[in-house]
Amino acid sequence: MSLKIGPVQITGVQRYSEISKKPVAAAALKQEADKVDVSGANKLFAQALSAAKAMPEVRAERVDAVRGAVQNGTYQVNSRLIAEKMLGL
Repeated sequence: MSLKIGPVQITGVQRYSEISKKPVAAAALKQEADKVDVSGANKLFAQALSAAKAMPEVRAERVDAVRGAVQNGTYQVNSRLIAEKMLGL
């Protein structure tokens, strides 16, 4: 008994082989420059941050008013307001 195996065509492999042997155009290899796209929320945050940095850290008039009230003995602590702030109310 003899077996004969004829030519086998594997079209997918042959097609890949043909494609991979073709020279690649220089335009196809050209790389694009990196890009950064900042969303609207990030732009808004950046604006708010720069505005906050432009403001003075300490409100001098408020500090002077509280300091004067403490020195005069007229400063009163509102414990209810402090408790509400601590509890996030």
